[in-house]
Amino acid sequence: YYLDQLVATGQLNETGNYIRTNSGKSFRSGIELAANYSIIPQKFSVFGNVTYSMNKNLDYTEINFDQDYNEILTEYGDTDISFSPNWIGSLGIQIQPLKNIHFNLATKYVGEQYLTNTELNDGKLKDYLLTDVVISYQPKFWTAKDLEFSLLINNLFDKKYESNGFYYEGAYYYPQAGIHILGGFRIRI
Repeated sequence: YYLDQLVATGQLNETGNYIRTNSGKSFRSGIELAANYSIIPQKFSVFGNVTYSMNKNLDYTEINFDQDYNEILTEYGDTDISFSPNWIGSLGIQIQPLKNIHFNLATKYVGEQYLTNTELNDGKLKDYLLTDVVISYQPKFWTAKDLEFSLLINNLFDKKYESNGFYYEGAYYYPQAGIHILGGFRIRI
């Protein structure tokens, strides 16, 4: 439970950072379950987690202004805290077909969430489900103690989604990248 927790209002300041306000009374409560099971030791495993949380402002109010700049107190009651999804989860597999090759496939889910603390229907981020793949190869040559090449494929199924945004007289969303590939290598001598 919180008293005067700083929460994002959904609006941005002149430098593009989120404006935060004290929300009065609020709470965050939840449960997370995680599991990792090795089906074939050192070769094949499955993993996952799921989180359910309630993130609430209690008796939330805002001071707004009318066209004559008179203060108007608006009472919203209990509302969801901005940028706080109730459900988050992931599920994946890790395969090591050879001693020096690793393959990891993970799917991540993020539930819907509001851009503001007032639960505006036109200010909601939709839920999304993404899948990423990581392939790594560790050759054993030269005098390097540790050499690894990796390939990361993000958003494997080219999902169109927004994971962030802001609200100012309407919702503005930040669309995220479709499928994209990153390669890299690491060496330690």
